[in-house]
Amino acid sequence: MRTGAINEIITYFFKPYTHREEVERAFQEFFGIRTLDEILVVAPDFTNYDSPSHRHFHEWFVFHFKLANGRTPLQKWCEENPLLVDVADCADLLRWNEYGFFKVISSLPGRVEVESMVSKKQYVVREY
Repeated sequence: MRTGAINEIITYFFKPYTHREEVERAFQEFFGIRTLDEILVVAPDFTNYDSPSHRHFHEWFVFHFKLANGRTPLQKWCEENPLLVDVADCADLLRWNEYGFFKVISSLPGRVEVESMVSKKQYVVREY
């Protein structure tokens, strides 16, 4: 995945108010709440960007959450391509993403090979 892609997608959906209803529905679905005011009750650490609840929600939102049109935010972002990302980069993002649990196959400095516990697909993850 290209560096910074998740942050770009999060910014695209969370900054403009055009996606407000979708984002609110995502919070409600993920945290099991009725109103946004309840987030800090169920996840008091959510305002900390490095907290597990914050990171898990955003990863789930980008890769797993279904928008009203049935697409994930990642799919919609690639279709609309608001930052004019190279088409090949978007294709890689759509092809090589999987949300879930992974086991580490091997680990070397700057490179980890993992296997999905669900699909059994193996991926090489690199630091940039």
